[in-house]
Amino acid sequence: MVIVVGPAETAESVRELNFLHEFEIGEIHERSVSTIQHQLEQDAEHITHLVYDIRAIGNVDASLALLGRICTTIPGITGKTIVVTEGIAGSSSFMRDVCEMYPKEQIVQSHGAELKRVLNAMLCADGIIRTERSATCSAVAGAGHRIGTTTQAMQICLYVKALGYKAAIIEMAASALTGYTQISDDAVLFDEHHFRVEGTDVYNDRTCILDAKSQYDYLILDYGCFAELTEPADYLRNDILVAVCGAKPSEVELAADVLRVDNGTIHYIFSFVPQRDRPDVLASMEQYGERTYFAGWTPDYFLYSGNDELYGKITGQIKPKSKAVQKKSHKWPWRKK
Repeated sequence: MVIVVGPAETAESVRELNFLHEFEIGEIHERSVSTIQHQLEQDAEHITHLVYDIRAIGNVDASLALLGRICTTIPGITGKTIVVTEGIAGSSSFMRDVCEMYPKEQIVQSHGAELKRVLNAMLCADGIIRTERSATCSAVAGAGHRIGTTTQAMQICLYVKALGYKAAIIEMAASALTGYTQISDDAVLFDEHHFRVEGTDVYNDRTCILDAKSQYDYLILDYGCFAELTEPADYLRNDILVAVCGAKPSEVELAADVLRVDNGTIHYIFSFVPQRDRPDVLASMEQYGERTYFAGWTPDYFLYSGNDELYGKITGQIKPKSKAVQKKSHKWPWRKK
């Protein structure tokens, strides 16, 4: 069990890391030193790792004393503890003291991405989180709603499938594809979270990722609207990153959230942009020009557009695994047999 001592936002970060439900989480939100110590010692035999946020008590001296006592009363916990020092100056006496108690790599300054990165590495090293990863994961997020995110996720999926690779869509947010099981005459329902429509496997629950990684060559993760991501780090840690944007006046500013976290690897696909407007878009994306592309109108989710140049650049010009297969379009209800 991973015990989190601290504010609710710190516990939320740990829950986000645990979206595959691979470990138990215990939370302590008390501010009393004696109560916190009692609860920790009471659960000592079940604790595998401890996340301690200094803000839990609000008193750095009391926190330091508590951590010192825990190191003594709970055997082995020192090497399994992460201390969150958010808001504490790196030059403070507290930081000097806490660095004497714990290795530097177990001390983080943010309850968000940094905490999740360090805890993830620790849990992987201890075999609590499985690290096997066979599938290449492509993350697709939209700068806004109804901007073509699911369309582009499906196009990438169809592209790698056409090259002979086994691929699937995983819907990380609200499902946009489940309804197609009712209007396609070749839909296959495997269970409540996994179905196949027009030959493409779709999972409508993000918890399916771990199992799916061992079954496919490529997983295309549809994150929905980027602004609604709880933690952008979840998106950024994937192998291929795609942001779907628009050039309408109401859409231009929406891309700012994505640009702020660009780590130099995000590919930008602009949807529905007339040919005459594309030079202006490229000029505005000058810094990201080599990673900026335009997608034509694609009226059918399940029919590949044939834009090999675009999707080839995004996926790194992967070589065909086998002969491409022509993809047919889906059937509307009035065309069902």
